[in-house]
Amino acid sequence: MDCVLDVNEIEALPCKLQAIVDDLGGLDLLFISAGIGFINPEFDFAQEQPVIRTNVEVFTAMMDWGYGYFKSKGSGQIAAITSVAGLSGVSESAYSASKAYQITYMDDMRRVAKRDCPNLALTEIRPGFVDTAMAKGETFWMIQPDEAAKLACEAIFKKKRLQYVSSRWYIVGTLMRFFSLAK
Repeated sequence: MDCVLDVNEIEALPCKLQAIVDDLGGLDLLFISAGIGFINPEFDFAQEQPVIRTNVEVFTAMMDWGYGYFKSKGSGQIAAITSVAGLSGVSESAYSASKAYQITYMDDMRRVAKRDCPNLALTEIRPGFVDTAMAKGETFWMIQPDEAAKLACEAIFKKKRLQYVSSRWYIVGTLMRFFSLAK
Protein backbone atom coordinates (compact mmCIF):
# COMPACT_ATOMS: atom_id res chain seq x y z
CA MET A 1 0.00 0.00 0.00
CA ASP A 2 1.33 3.43 -0.94
CA CYS A 3 -0.31 6.56 0.41
CA VAL A 4 1.02 10.07 0.85
CA LEU A 5 -0.64 12.54 3.22
CA ASP A 6 0.17 16.19 2.54
CA VAL A 7 -0.47 18.48 5.52
CA ASN A 8 -1.21 21.29 3.08
CA GLU A 9 -4.30 19.38 1.91
CA ILE A 10 -6.22 19.27 5.19
CA GLU A 11 -9.57 18.85 3.44
CA ALA A 12 -8.34 15.60 1.84
CA LEU A 13 -7.11 14.06 5.10
CA PRO A 14 -10.38 12.35 6.13
CA CYS A 15 -10.79 10.61 2.77
CA LYS A 16 -7.15 9.57 2.64
CA LEU A 17 -7.22 8.30 6.22
CA GLN A 18 -10.35 6.30 5.49
CA ALA A 19 -8.72 4.86 2.36
CA ILE A 20 -5.73 3.74 4.43
CA VAL A 21 -8.01 2.11 7.01
CA ASP A 22 -10.00 0.39 4.26
CA ASP A 23 -6.79 -0.96 2.71
CA LEU A 24 -5.59 -2.18 6.12
CA GLY A 25 -8.93 -3.73 6.98
CA GLY A 26 -9.35 -1.65 10.13
CA LEU A 27 -7.45 0.40 12.67
CA ASP A 28 -6.82 -0.01 16.38
CA LEU A 29 -4.29 2.78 16.98
CA LEU A 30 -3.92 6.22 15.41
CA PHE A 31 -0.54 7.79 16.22
CA ILE A 32 -0.34 11.54 15.61
CA SER A 33 3.00 13.28 15.40
CA ALA A 34 1.95 16.66 14.00
CA GLY A 35 4.69 19.01 15.02
CA ILE A 36 7.10 21.54 13.64
CA GLY A 37 8.65 24.55 15.30
CA PHE A 38 11.06 27.40 14.73
CA ILE A 39 12.63 29.97 17.01
CA ASN A 40 11.10 33.23 15.84
CA PRO A 41 12.00 36.06 18.27
CA GLU A 42 10.70 38.64 15.78
CA PHE A 43 7.31 36.89 15.77
CA ASP A 44 7.14 37.04 11.98
CA PHE A 45 3.74 35.62 11.05
CA ALA A 46 5.04 34.15 7.78
CA GLN A 47 7.26 31.86 9.88
CA GLU A 48 4.46 31.09 12.34
CA GLN A 49 1.90 30.08 9.73
CA PRO A 50 3.32 26.61 8.96
CA VAL A 51 3.62 25.91 12.71
CA ILE A 52 -0.02 26.86 13.29
CA ARG A 53 -1.15 24.94 10.21
CA THR A 54 0.63 21.73 11.21
CA ASN A 55 0.48 21.83 15.01
CA VAL A 56 -3.08 23.14 15.30
CA GLU A 57 -5.04 22.56 12.10
CA VAL A 58 -3.59 19.22 10.97
CA PHE A 59 -3.46 17.96 14.56
CA THR A 60 -7.15 18.84 15.02
CA ALA A 61 -8.17 17.28 11.71
CA MET A 62 -6.38 14.04 12.63
CA MET A 63 -7.76 13.97 16.18
CA ASP A 64 -11.31 14.65 15.01
CA TRP A 65 -11.14 11.99 12.32
CA GLY A 66 -9.71 9.48 14.79
CA TYR A 67 -12.34 10.27 17.41
CA GLY A 68 -15.16 9.82 14.90
CA TYR A 69 -13.69 6.57 13.59
CA PHE A 70 -13.14 5.01 17.00
CA LYS A 71 -16.46 6.25 18.37
CA SER A 72 -18.28 4.53 15.51
CA LYS A 73 -16.16 1.39 16.07
CA GLY A 74 -16.72 1.51 19.83
CA SER A 75 -13.05 1.30 20.84
CA GLY A 76 -9.49 2.15 19.89
CA GLN A 77 -6.58 4.33 20.83
CA ILE A 78 -5.27 7.72 19.76
CA ALA A 79 -1.71 8.54 20.76
CA ALA A 80 -0.26 11.97 20.09
CA ILE A 81 3.02 13.74 20.67
CA THR A 82 2.69 17.13 22.37
CA SER A 83 5.58 18.84 24.20
CA VAL A 84 6.73 20.06 27.59
CA ALA A 85 7.02 23.44 25.84
CA GLY A 86 3.21 23.53 25.78
CA LEU A 87 3.17 24.12 29.52
CA SER A 88 4.70 27.59 29.33
CA GLY A 89 5.75 30.08 26.66
CA VAL A 90 9.40 29.11 26.25
CA SER A 91 9.95 28.88 22.51
CA GLU A 92 9.94 32.49 21.26
CA SER A 93 7.37 31.47 18.69
CA ALA A 94 3.94 29.95 18.16
CA TYR A 95 5.38 26.52 18.95
CA SER A 96 4.67 26.60 22.70
CA ALA A 97 1.16 27.96 22.15
CA SER A 98 0.42 25.33 19.51
CA LYS A 99 1.59 22.55 21.83
CA ALA A 100 -0.52 24.03 24.66
CA TYR A 101 -3.45 23.82 22.26
CA GLN A 102 -2.71 20.14 21.65
CA ILE A 103 -2.51 19.40 25.38
CA THR A 104 -5.80 21.19 26.03
CA TYR A 105 -7.50 19.59 23.03
CA MET A 106 -6.52 16.13 24.23
CA ASP A 107 -7.84 16.93 27.72
CA ASP A 108 -11.16 18.08 26.22
CA MET A 109 -11.42 15.01 24.01
CA ARG A 110 -10.57 12.74 26.94
CA ARG A 111 -13.41 14.26 28.97
CA VAL A 112 -15.94 13.80 26.16
CA ALA A 113 -14.68 10.30 25.32
CA LYS A 114 -15.11 9.23 28.94
CA ARG A 115 -18.82 10.00 28.53
CA ASP A 116 -19.46 9.08 24.88
CA CYS A 117 -16.79 6.50 23.99
CA PRO A 118 -15.39 4.98 27.19
CA ASN A 119 -13.36 2.34 25.30
CA LEU A 120 -11.27 5.00 23.54
CA ALA A 121 -7.82 5.37 25.09
CA LEU A 122 -6.08 8.72 24.60
CA THR A 123 -2.33 8.62 25.21
CA GLU A 124 -0.33 11.84 25.30
CA ILE A 125 3.43 11.61 24.78
CA ARG A 126 4.96 14.82 26.19
CA PRO A 127 8.68 15.00 25.39
CA GLY A 128 11.32 17.42 26.50
CA PHE A 129 14.38 17.70 24.26
CA VAL A 130 14.91 14.76 21.91
CA ASP A 131 18.14 14.66 19.90
CA THR A 132 16.66 15.55 16.52
CA ALA A 133 17.23 18.39 14.07
CA MET A 134 14.30 20.25 15.62
CA ALA A 135 16.13 20.45 18.99
CA LYS A 136 18.57 22.88 17.34
CA GLY A 137 21.54 22.13 19.57
CA GLU A 138 19.74 22.08 22.93
CA THR A 139 21.48 19.72 25.33
CA PHE A 140 19.53 20.06 28.59
CA TRP A 141 18.35 16.56 29.55
CA MET A 142 18.57 15.53 25.90
CA ILE A 143 17.26 12.04 25.20
CA GLN A 144 18.18 9.91 22.21
CA PRO A 145 15.43 9.16 19.66
CA ASP A 146 15.54 5.39 20.26
CA GLU A 147 15.02 5.87 24.02
CA ALA A 148 12.20 8.37 23.35
CA ALA A 149 10.56 5.86 20.99
CA LYS A 150 10.90 3.07 23.58
CA LEU A 151 9.20 5.20 26.27
CA ALA A 152 6.46 6.23 23.85
CA CYS A 153 5.81 2.63 22.79
CA GLU A 154 5.64 1.46 26.41
CA ALA A 155 3.09 4.20 27.21
CA ILE A 156 1.00 3.30 24.17
CA PHE A 157 1.11 -0.40 24.99
CA LYS A 158 -0.03 0.32 28.56
CA LYS A 159 -2.62 2.83 27.28
CA LYS A 160 -1.29 5.42 29.69
CA ARG A 161 -3.00 8.82 29.78
CA LEU A 162 0.30 10.77 29.86
CA GLN A 163 3.96 9.89 29.42
CA TYR A 164 6.72 12.43 29.85
CA VAL A 165 9.77 11.62 27.72
CA SER A 166 11.84 11.14 29.75
CA SER A 167 10.22 10.93 33.16
CA ARG A 168 12.59 13.55 34.60
CA TRP A 169 10.68 16.07 32.45
CA TYR A 170 7.72 15.43 34.74
CA ILE A 171 9.53 17.51 37.38
CA VAL A 172 10.16 20.33 34.90
CA GLY A 173 6.58 20.11 33.64
CA THR A 174 5.20 20.33 37.16
CA LEU A 175 7.37 23.35 37.95
CA MET A 176 6.45 25.04 34.65
CA ARG A 177 2.75 24.60 35.36
CA PHE A 178 3.14 25.86 38.92
CA PHE A 179 5.07 28.99 37.91
CA SER A 180 2.80 29.76 34.96
CA LEU A 181 -0.22 29.58 37.31
CA ALA A 182 1.57 31.80 39.85
CA LYS A 183 2.05 34.67 37.36
